[in-house]
Amino acid sequence: MTQIPKRLRAIYCPMSEPTFYLLLLMQEPNYGYSIIQEASDLTGGEVVFSPGTLYGGIKKLLADGLIQLDHAENRRKLYILTELGEALLKIEKRRILRLCANAQGEAYRD
Repeated sequence: MTQIPKRLRAIYCPMSEPTFYLLLLMQEPNYGYSIIQEASDLTGGEVVFSPGTLYGGIKKLLADGLIQLDHAENRRKLYILTELGEALLKIEKRRILRLCANAQGEAYRD
């Protein structure tokens, strides 16, 4: 399992909803406008990225090593999770599943 630096664990655990969707939607190579559309579709319009929020988030995730540039197509830059990004997303998914189970009165079993 990928070691997560304490600094990044403190920043990303628990994760904000926009960060969660950025990482979730970069499990495969993806680009800005597509991420905006997919996040809105997945959440019924509850998570809407402005271009500034999206590209600011991408810049931060790049700097923290959670995503990397996969490749460029014309003017589009496609990004994908790194091992570190995958590890943090896995932790957050597990946390959300635990919350959902607990909200239904059930103990979480991994």
